[in-house]
Amino acid sequence: MLHLFIFIFIFTTTTNFIDAMEPIDPQKKDLKQGWSLIPHKSKKARSDETGLSIKKKEDYNSKRSRREDYHSKRSRRSVSLSSLPSIDENKITLQPTIPTPAFITAVRNDDSAKIDFYLSNPWFNPNIHDQWLNTAAHFAVMSKNLNLIRRFCEDFRFDFSKRNKHRMIPMQCADENEHVIRRLLFPRTTLDIHINQQAPKMLPKYLHGEYDATLLDAKVQKIIIKINNDKITQSIELPEETLLQVTPEYIRNMLLFRTMSLTQPQ
Repeated sequence: MLHLFIFIFIFTTTTNFIDAMEPIDPQKKDLKQGWSLIPHKSKKARSDETGLSIKKKEDYNSKRSRREDYHSKRSRRSVSLSSLPSIDENKITLQPTIPTPAFITAVRNDDSAKIDFYLSNPWFNPNIHDQWLNTAAHFAVMSKNLNLIRRFCEDFRFDFSKRNKHRMIPMQCADENEHVIRRLLFPRTTLDIHINQQAPKMLPKYLHGEYDATLLDAKVQKIIIKINNDKITQSIELPEETLLQVTPEYIRNMLLFRTMSLTQPQ
């Protein structure tokens, strides 16, 4: 019995000594630690630090790459489209240059010969304007030419109620201290306003030839009554040298010419 025990002890000691002398093979299992030195292989798919399996990560990266390519193409397309000039971008709007009528040029230059030439034509409409809607009456007032202003006021064809692009009538172009000009233009402008109110009402019958002398005289008397009522209401005393001699014949010609002008292109 004692011999058997000694034999087992010697065999065990010898075996441990031999194992200690051999080099460690990483492919063998460490009996003392009880775990493998190589990575543990399992039936589950390997995963990386993101927690995704290698296969799933490859699929994820592939989808992400395709998505980035799609958005990249869209962004390039949007940039290329936005880089194209808009139809309204850097658009140069060329205002048509309206040549200044020769009659207005003559008034601005105070060319009496040319002014007489144009006004001698009974069918000439002196209310033509430049590109800023200034008429010859505007320039006559701005030049403070009292003789020319008086001549225009005596001509029934002129309309002193027309406004330019600044919404100014000729009387408003005069300085406040130009009392003579303003007093001369006030009754003439008032008459023009009343004429312009009645001319459109007269136009339909005028076009159909239904307007006769009786209806025209009734319109003239109506305008004269309104002018007299304005004088009483406004209580304006005008000097004799600035009074415009307005007769029924003057108002009659004025109303006919203004009605006829409505049938012509402005």
